[in-house]
Amino acid sequence: MRHSWNPAVEVADAFLQAASVPTQLPKLSETAHRWISTRSAGSPKGPPGDVLEAAVNRATVTIEAYRKAVPEGQIADTFPLREGMTAGDMTRVLAVIMGIASLCEETAHRLSRLESTLAHMPIPRLMAVLADLCPTVSEADQALAVERLTYCSGCSCRTSPLVPYGGAVIICPPLITPRAVAPIMLRSATNGSWGFGSIGRELGNRATAWTEWLRTTPGALVAEQVPVTRPDGRSAGDLDVVAVDPAGRVGQCFEIKWPIEALSLPESMKVENWATSAARQLDRLREELRAGTATALLSSGWPPFESID
Repeated sequence: MRHSWNPAVEVADAFLQAASVPTQLPKLSETAHRWISTRSAGSPKGPPGDVLEAAVNRATVTIEAYRKAVPEGQIADTFPLREGMTAGDMTRVLAVIMGIASLCEETAHRLSRLESTLAHMPIPRLMAVLADLCPTVSEADQALAVERLTYCSGCSCRTSPLVPYGGAVIICPPLITPRAVAPIMLRSATNGSWGFGSIGRELGNRATAWTEWLRTTPGALVAEQVPVTRPDGRSAGDLDVVAVDPAGRVGQCFEIKWPIEALSLPESMKVENWATSAARQLDRLREELRAGTATALLSSGWPPFESID
């Protein structure tokens, strides 16, 4: 059996991945460094307020750097995550949890004590910390964020990374990284009976960014959600985005999909199957348009579709 593999796709993916990793990230603050270096190895005490605040500020800057680095643009703070919560609310809560996680990780590394890696926090203590360090997030949204981030049956620990233990939660640093903020906030909002529906529609609306970007091309004609019909009037589907250079008689059709970033192999397979399905749909429409068995309903002023390469 022979297998054909095109390395160009992997190379392109490597370049895109490298471009989406920020290079300027804040280091551990002097405040946190002093606390770790003077902390008794066996002390059960948590960090004081100024150390926590410094760690949360560092996490906030780091998260923002990762959010800005993604090529497709970051999810806006106003993006709705159901039940009145926004992406900005969840990001601020995650910054606090990541700040605590980073202190655990740094302490374990500098003191060579693995037991310091995990933080055990009574839920009332965690809520008090959130109230202090997330003053712009309502108490209800703070509680909702903790509920969504707490692991339960049917959830993934990758997107619900707080482990419940009695009346406390365990914070595990490897499960909470700044690169994963977007998939954590989005996937945790789709758990339970709510499903992907409303979040998927909101993500789909972001596809308009492609249209807006293409319209900045001088002389280009751009349309979205172009209906494609058959001679008997039945729908053959639609073209998400069509861009045409009328002078050069060349154009491009795009099938836009905006999945939540995958953090596990099953999630990766779902995204890949979704993209494959979209590519097949676009191929089918292309063949029908070429064969003349379907027609794209473009606005007046556009060149005939069959005249575009």
